[in-house]
This record gives sequence, structure tokens and C-alpha cells, in this order.
Amino acid sequence: MQVPEQMPLINQKLLTLLSRISGQPEHVITPDMPLLGKGLGLDSLSGTVLLTALEAEFGVTLDDIDLHMDALDSVGALQVFLLRREEE
Repeated sequence: MQVPEQMPLINQKLLTLLSRISGQPEHVITPDMPLLGKGLGLDSLSGTVLLTALEAEFGVTLDDIDLHMDALDSVGALQVFLLRREEE
């Protein structure tokens, strides 16, 4: 998923969620940070926790994510995905 160059600040709700799940302080989380691996550091278990939290907080279902797996490429890609869902 293409992340716009002028990415707005990360949505506070998403930022808090990612910080809680990853254990990373909010101030180090950036839009270009990968969600998995060396970026935010999510593994398969914390990735599952994230998907469950996205469903609870934003109404995103696993089916939505399956259709847009690139939404999990980075923090910014996830935010763009969530913003686009809100616009629909």
C-alpha cells in the first residue's frame, strides 16, 4: 500500500494501541516503521493481538485485512487503510 509522502500524524488511537501491543514508547513510532520484525517488533502472537484490537477499536475484520495484506506493511500503511475504510 502506497503511503503518501505527506503522511499526517499517526492517529492517537492507533498510536496508543500500537504502543500498548508492541511495548514501544509512542514517541518512537513513525509512519514508515514496519509493523513486523525489526520495525515495531510485532511477531505472530502480537500480530494476532493487533488484529483483534483493530477489530474492537476500528471495526476492522480479518476479512478486511486479508483483502489488503499490504496494510500491515508499516504503521503508515495501516493508518492509510483505516482512513480509507472510514471514507467508505
